Amino acid sequence: MTMESGRDSYDIKQILNEMRSEYWQALEEVEVDQSTETAEYVLVRIHSDLFALEVQSCREVLRLPRIVKVPRAGKQILGIINIRGEIIAVTDLRPALDYPAHLQQEKTRLVVVRAAGLTTALLVDRVEGIVRFDAGAIETLTDGLSGARRDMVGGQIVYKEEMVVLLDLEKMFGSQEFVIDQKEEQSF
Repeated sequence: MTMESGRDSYDIKQILNEMRSEYWQALEEVEVDQSTETAEYVLVRIHSDLFALEVQSCREVLRLPRIVKVPRAGKQILGIINIRGEIIAVTDLRPALDYPAHLQQEKTRLVVVRAAGLTTALLVDRVEGIVRFDAGAIETLTDGLSGARRDMVGGQIVYKEEMVVLLDLEKMFGSQEFVIDQKEEQSF
């Protein structure tokens, strides 16, 4: 059925068929895009290496406040901080990752995370930003980190020609190194 009005002619059937075709094509493209599972990560630099923390585990990023030292705390616990009335331990991952002690710099930050029932502020040299990785592109760790440390890793991925190690905070904070042993003091 063709309708003519002056110079223009419209074929309603053809227009509807084209619209239907475009609609189904758009749906197919969306389905293809959704088949690739992705996750967001916060990229942080510790020492000279790049690490990724799952965004869902991260609560906030803070400039380095005054840290109150805690006597007899493990080497990974630098002390505690007060964030809006909540007392949170500051954790340095360097001992767990076999890196040298931290030297505070202008870009040093704390990333407050919650994993394995533990809320802590991770000391990092720099926060690089938030990125999205395809789950299919993540590989198992091939080199770097000693054997025991490999258990704390969720994989690796190349990002902008640099290797990024994905830290598994659930496994890390569930390890013996991060369990605080409260021994009773002996009286003499």
